[in-house]
Amino acid sequence: MSHQERESITSLVANMLVSIPYLIYIINRYQSETLSASGELQFWASAILILIPVRIVLHILIYILFSIITTIITKQNEPSSLSDERDKLISLKSTRNSFYAFSVGLLLGIITLAMGHSVSVFFVVILIGGIVSEVFEHTSQIYYYRKGF
Repeated sequence: MSHQERESITSLVANMLVSIPYLIYIINRYQSETLSASGELQFWASAILILIPVRIVLHILIYILFSIITTIITKQNEPSSLSDERDKLISLKSTRNSFYAFSVGLLLGIITLAMGHSVSVFFVVILIGGIVSEVFEHTSQIYYYRKGF
């Protein structure tokens, strides 16, 4: 397994370890509170704004642990961060797949609003769409590296 594949798997696991518990926490917190229409928008806005720095910090910590564990197991330094055209092409294609997945999630969120569902359903669909788009990105990277593309 190449270093890029291990890094993609680590990113995928980090995404799941951070996003899914946070989503469950936010949904439980939302259900326990009674909010007005404007309070509902404020709740979801603050939930998303809190998610951003939490994810950044936890991803950094997980990448540091990944580097330490990789160095200990392989007994060699991490490969240089130089990337060739193949790595750039794989990154572009996996990012494209991620954008497609997020676009579908956004479209589904808008459809829920058009069908008369509450704003909270829209935000839950958007958050799930974001998680799924990251899963698409990392699984695409693993697929393209395995395919030899």
